[in-house]
Amino acid sequence: MHGSRGVGTDYEALAFDERLGRLVLVGGLLGSRGSLAYDVAAHEWQPLHPAPGTGPKDMVLTDFYQGTYDPVRGTIAMIGRGWSSWELWEYDAPSGVWHHETPAPPPALWPENNVSDALGAMTYDAGRQRLVLLMADGALLERASR
Repeated sequence: MHGSRGVGTDYEALAFDERLGRLVLVGGLLGSRGSLAYDVAAHEWQPLHPAPGTGPKDMVLTDFYQGTYDPVRGTIAMIGRGWSSWELWEYDAPSGVWHHETPAPPPALWPENNVSDALGAMTYDAGRQRLVLLMADGALLERASR
């Protein structure tokens, strides 16, 4: 088993990007380091460079709690809390472009911003080609891939 040190962040999402063939770490308290990809061959984290102006405006302060890879869209979907609401974002790591995917208006089961532990888990259901969010209260939210 190999290891790597030096990332040490909080409130981030980690997902394996099939197109890059790397683990991608986004969000949290990364500060100026931004997004990182783990190079398995070199056993080190390397910076990714998101396109300016495409990501969450409060990136350093946004808490990303869950992330998963969507192979149909070729993006990493992430949900987290911003300053005023829970937000769903997708990150296209090869291009560095962020896409805001929060439903408007949010569904009735969408978590309230003041509830920090509203989200239980997030995954991608390949059989049905759907992003699935499991809320802490047991409710399921789903979104079909395009």
